[in-house]
Amino acid sequence: MEEFASTADICRFTRWRKRTFPAATPPLKDPGSDEWVEDTEAKQELLFRTFTNPGVPAEDQLEPPNAFPSTLPFPDITRHEVRQSVLETPSTAPGMDGIPVSLLKVAWPLVEDRVFHLFCACLKLGHHPDSFRKARVVVLSKPGDRDRSTPRSYRPISLLSTLGKGLERLVARRLSYVGLEHGIFGSQQFGALPRRSAVDLTSCLVRDVDFQFRNLRVASLLTLDIQGAYDAIFPGRLRRRLAEQGWPKPLVDWVFSFASDRSVALTLDGHQSRMFKAQRGLPQGSPISPVLFLLYTAPLHHLALRSSSFGYVDDVALLARGTSVEDTVQDLAADVETLLTWAKENAVSFDPKKSELLHFTRKRRPGTQVNPGISLPATADRPAWAIDAVPRDGCVRWLGVWFDRGMTFIQHIRRAKSKALGCAGTIQGMGRMMRGTAPRVLQRVVRAAILPIFLYASSTWWPVPDAKHHRAGGRTILQATTQVLRAAGKAVLPVWRTSPTAAILREAGLPTAHSLLQYHSASKGLSLKDLMKELLDLDHYDGYTILESISVFTPMSQQLVPVSSLRVNM
Repeated sequence: MEEFASTADICRFTRWRKRTFPAATPPLKDPGSDEWVEDTEAKQELLFRTFTNPGVPAEDQLEPPNAFPSTLPFPDITRHEVRQSVLETPSTAPGMDGIPVSLLKVAWPLVEDRVFHLFCACLKLGHHPDSFRKARVVVLSKPGDRDRSTPRSYRPISLLSTLGKGLERLVARRLSYVGLEHGIFGSQQFGALPRRSAVDLTSCLVRDVDFQFRNLRVASLLTLDIQGAYDAIFPGRLRRRLAEQGWPKPLVDWVFSFASDRSVALTLDGHQSRMFKAQRGLPQGSPISPVLFLLYTAPLHHLALRSSSFGYVDDVALLARGTSVEDTVQDLAADVETLLTWAKENAVSFDPKKSELLHFTRKRRPGTQVNPGISLPATADRPAWAIDAVPRDGCVRWLGVWFDRGMTFIQHIRRAKSKALGCAGTIQGMGRMMRGTAPRVLQRVVRAAILPIFLYASSTWWPVPDAKHHRAGGRTILQATTQVLRAAGKAVLPVWRTSPTAAILREAGLPTAHSLLQYHSASKGLSLKDLMKELLDLDHYDGYTILESISVFTPMSQQLVPVSSLRVNM
């Protein structure tokens, strides 16, 4: 530990406490025939059929969309972009060619011109080389308590050519920038886009619900999951969607070439399968796949709905507002009908088993019914939908944050505290009195491993003390933060169990709970201040609400200055 050179080294070391030895994949149950599959090759074929469709289905649109004009710009790429997209990336596992990023960095002076002309030719001709479309797919088990005998409990991760990923990363950055500048993405569509993180989305949701609480109203949140996500995208439909949005034809052709005729070899339990041909789906592990998925589902967030729609890649949420939960449920039911119709027209589907409904209210009687659910009758096109509301004392986990009925975040804080204390206990064993690790090293470990676990999405759940209408549970949050900081301080220093908390924090170089939370709140406020113009252009008021409620600590004046008072050039 004394030789750690970066925070990444510390994080990799602290993961050893979670390390588990890989176990053989259990027998899988074929959902089509209800037969059990035990042979490794048979498992690989079953997983491949689950992840993607081997043939080209009839609902894919293969005819070239020539009737749509190109209205969006896509300038020629530069050498700086090529170098940045290929070399300035973290070292990841290489693809089928076995060429790592470190080798490209050494050989870059010799291959730069050829790589630049290759990328230019690919985008000009609308062709993605076949060698870049070959992937070694590693099958990983999804986290959580799942039934390991079902194929849907596993996730395919594609290991692609590092050179090909450089081209994909370059195009992904261009698509993100142009799509945001010209309003192609929805205003509430987050994930895989610059300056639109999951924490930003959860913060927007919380501010919306807080606004309803201040006006003595209620809100209802319905979370939906697009089944299959990347695996459900058809190349022909994707090409048509990009053409409808106005992207240049060579770029549209390149995307179609990227998504078509892919070759994959599945690695399961250390055994690599034969090459399979995939005619649909976007590879998980490619930098451009999330952006293409967002572009394909962008029209969903432009639909005329009664409620507000939030999207984070394949996670969709609807927030309905009203004076009673009956009104919000009625609005959500109508919006679900609209979404299901759109999904059928675009060859995607929502998984009803992963849908959850939570009512936000602080009223004892928010309506005639205390906790109503959503029920849709069966039609000729789909089965019946029935979504029960989460119990009044329950909570919903969305984008890593546990939301409860009263927006107190007590359940989230308890879970985060438990994880942080477990990590602190592991690190505390390294700081023995006689032969332990030096405190200066453990202090870096604490800041890199323990505090981020507890402070995830702190701008979402931390109530600003000087706000008029702050959320309940502030005292609980401060107490939990103090417990985590005390455990972190004991991990840094070999102190007595009865040592005062203030002395432990001072000697360990850690702030108090209030100072720590205010610092992260101010940091989020500064990032939102830089985005003030973009937030005020969105179709909701939350950006300005966040800016008004967050204060920034300025060391020069030793005062708290409201972020909204800081000038921004627009």
